[in-house]
Amino acid sequence: MNCTTIEDHFSDYLEDSLPAKRRQSVTDHLRTCPNCQREFDRFQQSVAALQQLPEIEPSAFFDTDLQIQLVLIETMPPPEKVTILDQVVGKFWQLMGSWRWAVSIVLVFVLIAVYLMATRIGVALVSSSEKQSNSQVQSVEQRGLITEDSDSFPFSSDSMFDPAVEIQQNYVFPIVTYSALSTGGRL
Repeated sequence: MNCTTIEDHFSDYLEDSLPAKRRQSVTDHLRTCPNCQREFDRFQQSVAALQQLPEIEPSAFFDTDLQIQLVLIETMPPPEKVTILDQVVGKFWQLMGSWRWAVSIVLVFVLIAVYLMATRIGVALVSSSEKQSNSQVQSVEQRGLITEDSDSFPFSSDSMFDPAVEIQQNYVFPIVTYSALSTGGRL
């Protein structure tokens, strides 16, 4: 037997509850191993100190309290099975703490969904300045300065202004407004 096995049998050896063959092997090991002998002596001292402590008497109501608790445990209904979905929803409401948080989160998801749908369909929000720019381009096209089917200057090829390279014209003239405010001759 090794030292660890011997230490596991200290209590049974002290109470004399080991079979005869095993008891003899523990006795032989304790005679030859000073470390195990020292540990067994400490174990005996600890048991002797515990036996000298006074025995604590339970209260007079201990038995009745114990019986009541046992009856309550036996009469309790078994716990209900909770599905994973119920656990997730319950945890969600527990974390949110109030309905306002839940409504806020739902609104965020709705806004994200609307944004994604709008970009997927290709709906573009056109500002008023873009509308003005488009109307200016249309008026220039109506005057014949820019044609939709040609990206070059509106001059004929026999003109002296014939460009060597085709140039795409996308320039839109800015709108200049004059106000009634006077600058007093200064800019």
